[in-house]
Amino acid sequence: MAANGMFGAGSGGMINPPDQDRTFVLREACIAVFDRDCYNLLMDLNILHDFAKHLPADSTRAYEALLTANDIVNHCDPFKRETFQRCHEKAQSFFSQRNGPCRFTVSAIGNCHIDCAWLWPYGETIRKCARSWSSAIRLMEDYPELVFVASQAQQYEWVKQNYPALYSQVKARASEGRFIPVGGTWVEMDGNLPSGESFVRQFLIGQRFFKAEFGSYCEEFWLPDTFGYSAQLPQVMKSAGIRHFLTQKLSWNLTNKFPHSTFYWEGIDGSRCLVHFPPADTYGSDASVHDVHKSETNMKDKGRSSQSLLLYGYGDGGGGPTEDMLERLKRMRNVEGLPKLVFESPSKFFVGIEERGECNQLVTWVGELYFELHRGTYTSQAQVKQANRKCEVLLHDIEFLAAIAKFESCGLELSSDIYPKEELLRLWKLLLLDQFHDVLPGSSIREVYVDVMGHFKEIQTAGNNLLSSSISAVTSKSTQGHSDRLYPVVVNTLCWDRQEVIDASHLLTAVAQHASPSLPLIQITGDGHSLVYVDCPSMGYCSLNTALGLDASAVPASVVEHKASSQEFVFCCEDSSNLY
Repeated sequence: MAANGMFGAGSGGMINPPDQDRTFVLREACIAVFDRDCYNLLMDLNILHDFAKHLPADSTRAYEALLTANDIVNHCDPFKRETFQRCHEKAQSFFSQRNGPCRFTVSAIGNCHIDCAWLWPYGETIRKCARSWSSAIRLMEDYPELVFVASQAQQYEWVKQNYPALYSQVKARASEGRFIPVGGTWVEMDGNLPSGESFVRQFLIGQRFFKAEFGSYCEEFWLPDTFGYSAQLPQVMKSAGIRHFLTQKLSWNLTNKFPHSTFYWEGIDGSRCLVHFPPADTYGSDASVHDVHKSETNMKDKGRSSQSLLLYGYGDGGGGPTEDMLERLKRMRNVEGLPKLVFESPSKFFVGIEERGECNQLVTWVGELYFELHRGTYTSQAQVKQANRKCEVLLHDIEFLAAIAKFESCGLELSSDIYPKEELLRLWKLLLLDQFHDVLPGSSIREVYVDVMGHFKEIQTAGNNLLSSSISAVTSKSTQGHSDRLYPVVVNTLCWDRQEVIDASHLLTAVAQHASPSLPLIQITGDGHSLVYVDCPSMGYCSLNTALGLDASAVPASVVEHKASSQEFVFCCEDSSNLY
């Protein structure tokens, strides 16, 4: 049972460490009869009040709203329920005054941004997903206009594993186009610290999950709360089949306010994607008059584009849309004085911009999307950042060596002994989870990092075992049937040739057994260490007999064909007869 607020259970403040000894007492539970007529009238007055408060002071509609609300108060008698309906009709006469055909349009999309970890650990997030998504599913029964989006394949997998009945309902609503997977990544990761390979894996593993579970790839990259965005992301997005991007984080900039709402973002290699920053400057709108009005007035590309997005629903700690939000949107759907509201998917919103020809008028932002806040997150929790990078390197090296071992095995079937596909996928998922945008930057509570450091330890332990197995597979294939090749192997997993002097003292036993007594290319130091100069090709390896001048058979390997549909690689070697 969760006994905490929306933003955790901080002791004396939201972002403070939680009080582990805090207790809660349930003192009263009430049963009430819901009065629909009374509720409708209260919602009417709420919207009329906000019209008068948030529209410009000299607005005719603001005065009309104020007078309508005053008229309702004068005619409503709390002790005569029959007056509720008559007053509701007065409000409806105000809301029935429609917009013209050329009015600015706002696309309302329900969501519940759920941090995988922040002021709560991963275990609580699993429960947050269940509570938030089940609430959205129930609301869809009463509000057919509700379109709800959720990102992060990891959260879908959590719900699938822990709440299979709910997951079946999610898939059913997804088939109707009402519960929409977005993002295409495993989690909403940090946008600067992960390696390029990790960025690729986020999309690769995330998109594979969505395709397998929902029958299609995501079309939008969804990253509303991350602390800045690397200029390499457009290229990665394009490679993952994603053309559109949504965020709003740069609206928090401390000094320079970002000058655009809808624009093109161009990356390092020239790849471009269509981007939208919701002008309400939030992913957790309460669907108020203020936010709907701001969705037009704060639109920085008016004239170039005639539509914006409004993301409503409680977020960060989950929650999502509520009945109050949907009732407010229903009253504002097409009423004079506010933008025209539509309920549609993100894909339809972005495609609409393209189909209306507005893209030709949009500006292009080139390079990094820099976030002018939260800068301290790139120096905090240094141990986490170091462990992340070590795990990235480790998983890269395992896959490189396992691929070489697989090639040398010359087998047609992918043996789990040679290429541990499932175990690598499991370790990658753990690493990608810990690259979440409140975890890797260092902005979460201590309890989160206890879990995270456990994950890193698990990756390193299991990964080192896999690495040893891959090295053994490579060396055993290298020396099999060749007594003249029983020499230690030097491996270069980097993408450039390396010329290094190495201390080979502990490696020269095999060399001493098979080489001549005179080895001029070995230098013995004063303290007895044996130094060898090694020239090793990029993404390749050689044995010490090559370094010692006994055999010139170092062979680089490269990918010459990549079959994207099956993720198969074809390796080419300069001299396959000498590959060992």
